[in-house]
Amino acid sequence: MRSIQDISGQKAGKILEFLLLLWFLTLPFGAKTGSFSLGFITVYPNFIIGVVIFPMALLSFARWPRWAKIYFAFLGLWVVFALIQPVILKTGFNENWKFDFKSLAMQLLFAGVLLGSFYTLRKERFYHLIKLGILYFLTILIASAIVEFYTGTHLRGHFTDKYFAEQIITNLFYTPLFVYDNSNDYLVYLILITLTYLALGYRDARDDWKAIALLLFGFIFAIIASSRLVIMVLIGLFILVGVKRAIVYVCSKGRIDYIAVACGLILFGVLFAINPLFIGPKYTTTNFTSDGVRTALPKSVPYDGLSSNEIREALLLNSIDFIKESPLVGIGAGQFRERHALGKVQHDAGTVHGPHNYPMEIITQYGLIGWFYFLFLAFFAVQLWRQFRKGRVNMWMVLLLPVLAACSLVPSGFLYLDIHWLLIPVVLVFSLSAEPSKQEVHE
Repeated sequence: MRSIQDISGQKAGKILEFLLLLWFLTLPFGAKTGSFSLGFITVYPNFIIGVVIFPMALLSFARWPRWAKIYFAFLGLWVVFALIQPVILKTGFNENWKFDFKSLAMQLLFAGVLLGSFYTLRKERFYHLIKLGILYFLTILIASAIVEFYTGTHLRGHFTDKYFAEQIITNLFYTPLFVYDNSNDYLVYLILITLTYLALGYRDARDDWKAIALLLFGFIFAIIASSRLVIMVLIGLFILVGVKRAIVYVCSKGRIDYIAVACGLILFGVLFAINPLFIGPKYTTTNFTSDGVRTALPKSVPYDGLSSNEIREALLLNSIDFIKESPLVGIGAGQFRERHALGKVQHDAGTVHGPHNYPMEIITQYGLIGWFYFLFLAFFAVQLWRQFRKGRVNMWMVLLLPVLAACSLVPSGFLYLDIHWLLIPVVLVFSLSAEPSKQEVHE
């Protein structure tokens, strides 16, 4: 006969499973649905559910492995440090500080929800819920992209307001934004959620074709958004998949399907080689270039005259100045944007205030804490590589951190994105708790 504790424990587990599923289902929409302000904070369904889950999940803290405890405690100390920074540095509790502080608090909340749920629920049940949540997230992103691309209809925000100032229609009018109000942010979410889906749902080499299809989908929208860094990331992933398929081909006994694919690709190349081509306007006029768009803008629209490379160079040089100024404790939470907004920088970045560089975003503002944080991430990357060598995780899981690092350079800031809060704990779970391979079990 089961004890009362066992029955109550099972009921609590069921409640946690239900809440975690609701948390995943509300995650893609963030504060865009059902949100209301309490003055000092904006609450919304996903946030409320996360706050409810947090204490329930932390009941398993004693069962967490050492590195998970250290990481969670580190995030907690980081929040406390950001809280007292304005007093120590006399920078004040301004809006930019408030923005960064909320991001750090949400990072701690996500870590508690995910790590605590993993060590509370049965491992296979947690994996099932997170796979379902990631698949749902990816479906929402793809559906949104299709609607926005074919209709040009977006949720109105600061980014879409810029369209009213333009006198010509460009490809940016059809670039997906979803709830992120920025095409670069959307692409970051699409790539990282795609990789997470492949990491969690990969079964065998046949899923490589699924990966190619999903990456190609992202590549189309990266081209539309003219996001060069995202394009380079996707090309790198295409090359990796191609090399992997080539290795499979060399090791395969029945190669007839690969020969058929190769013949098809050769004929595709011949088709374009022997027929006359019409080169589209993207490569024959300046209407689709950034310079062409700028010349069409009315004089009332501010233009700082800097290229994207010049802006990033100025932001990087200012970051180096900030590190030299305060290498130990940083310049303070939110101070990167604050100083650029007030013009208190040596190198002009125009109207751009965000760092566009995640390592610099963290290290400049938090000093040694930033360096220790990236040491944590490096440790997790090494652990994932060891798990991969033992056959416990697949290639996509190993690629998740490097691709996340590359994608963190795309948006204006990365600390405030919930994709960052979500994926680091997921990587931690898999780096420390992956299942042993069949060979290890037999040994």
